[in-house]
Amino acid sequence: MKKKNILLVLLGIVVIVIIVGVRMWNKPHPKAEDAKGIPVTAVALFKDYSTDENAANTKYLNKVLEVNGTVASIDTNQEGGIAVILASDDIMSGVMCTMRDKNQTVAKGNTVTLKGFCSGFVSDVKLTDCVVK
Repeated sequence: MKKKNILLVLLGIVVIVIIVGVRMWNKPHPKAEDAKGIPVTAVALFKDYSTDENAANTKYLNKVLEVNGTVASIDTNQEGGIAVILASDDIMSGVMCTMRDKNQTVAKGNTVTLKGFCSGFVSDVKLTDCVVK
């Protein structure tokens, strides 16, 4: 009788783990436009990261940002997506925003507000899954 009860408990635990796993796997991906973003200019964001990366990570990393700035350049990344670079005070670096929509168009020299997830700093501040606000 004890073995039967232990097997039933283990079977119940396995079923619960499978149900939780399937629900987590099928959970919808968060979208930037569904969250309230932290408003910041491209110049201020880049300055925060270049001054103190750890403090900036605490403030911005993995959070939705609404970054306002001037489009310095528009490139295509390795996956064929659009990468918009917003100008900063540094001539060689800025805020790189990878757009979600590959057909999204913005014009070089225009001032735009892009909303996306901050993924850190590697010569540029990186934002992913961006949309034009």
